[in-house]
Amino acid sequence: MESLSPMLVGFTGCLMVSFLFSEFFNKLRYPRVLGYILAGVFIGLPYVNAFLLPEGFMPLLEFLSEVGIVFFILLAGTEIDLERLREMSTASLAVGFSAFICPLTLTFTFLSLFGLGFSTSLIVALCMSVTAAAIAVEILMEYGLLQSRDGAVIVGAGMVDDILGVVALSLILVAVKVDDLTVDSLVAAAGKLAAEYLAFFLIAVVVGLWVYPYIASLVWRRRGENQMLTLSLIFGLLVTFLSQVFGLSSLIGAFIAGLIINQTVKKRREGREIIRNLDAITFGFIIPFFFISVGLRFDLANIFRNMPLLIGLTVLGAVGKYAGVYLAGKMVKLKEGTIRAVGYGMNSRGGIELIIAVVALKQGLMGESVFSLIVSVALLTTFTSLHFFKRQVAENMNRLGPLVDDTLKEGVHPHRHLAEM
Repeated sequence: MESLSPMLVGFTGCLMVSFLFSEFFNKLRYPRVLGYILAGVFIGLPYVNAFLLPEGFMPLLEFLSEVGIVFFILLAGTEIDLERLREMSTASLAVGFSAFICPLTLTFTFLSLFGLGFSTSLIVALCMSVTAAAIAVEILMEYGLLQSRDGAVIVGAGMVDDILGVVALSLILVAVKVDDLTVDSLVAAAGKLAAEYLAFFLIAVVVGLWVYPYIASLVWRRRGENQMLTLSLIFGLLVTFLSQVFGLSSLIGAFIAGLIINQTVKKRREGREIIRNLDAITFGFIIPFFFISVGLRFDLANIFRNMPLLIGLTVLGAVGKYAGVYLAGKMVKLKEGTIRAVGYGMNSRGGIELIIAVVALKQGLMGESVFSLIVSVALLTTFTSLHFFKRQVAENMNRLGPLVDDTLKEGVHPHRHLAEM
């Protein structure tokens, strides 16, 4: 009898456990991402670990986790429509920027006073500033309110948050490589970074706006949707590799590739189907392993040892996000109910900030104890904010009546697929 393959046992077991946990949370009307993370925590338990993580499987898990990060950011890029971004209302831009800056400032100040180093404080504050807007989008879709004022502001502000988060992390990763933080060294590093970005963008634009669309048009003529998906994946991975060649973060490469793919395929009838297939591959097959790796790094003992820090981060992260929405909402004259709904909706976490945390952990910018705190805050804020968000959305509907035409209630928005997490 042929012996069992450790790789096959570990792969199948991890995928099965993550599926069961995610479906359980989905039945409870919570995001699947919470199930994925807790599946990782469960798999990390001693006896479960011995069975589901056989010797030799961890390198494969780490590889799948790395691929999951690239695919997640690539998909996030495909969900951002540049034309919609240009037409975005002042309210969305103001709320997105303010809801990013306020928690960033509050949590960075708190962590600095708590005694954490500059780089660690900045990375953790960055994690507290990013929103998993797709979670709120799913609830808005259930109520038929995605095209309402609340939905437009949350989706738009979520786009702004994603862009700011990815760009900020890329800049931080470059800055921490500077050995001597003097004015001259920072100016030199900034000049080198600008040159690298310029060279990367020039090549990415040439490949993305001419070479990729030309090859794509040949594939379209043969009605090869499957081949088009393969071509898009190859293009995304090549641009990601190119960004690393120029010394930039792979996150920037994957994000730019996603934007270009969106611009190339969105005008075709089959374009959204390609992105849906990319979503299915990412969330149905690859991203569970990323979240499992997050859960495996989670240390409950560290949480109990750092309870004051956990409470402070959770409170300030939530208050900072809500305060940012409130201040911007008052400036652009949003209604009180809309401000509350957007404030609660933008307090959910569990997406790009976890990727930021994993990248920072691997770069040595934080320890596993701080990483566990970030995961805990993501779980706590998502659990609590969803409760308040659902209640506020229902209250807005009862008070204001239908906010959208029935013809719009079945509309499909680009963020629908990310909302399925």
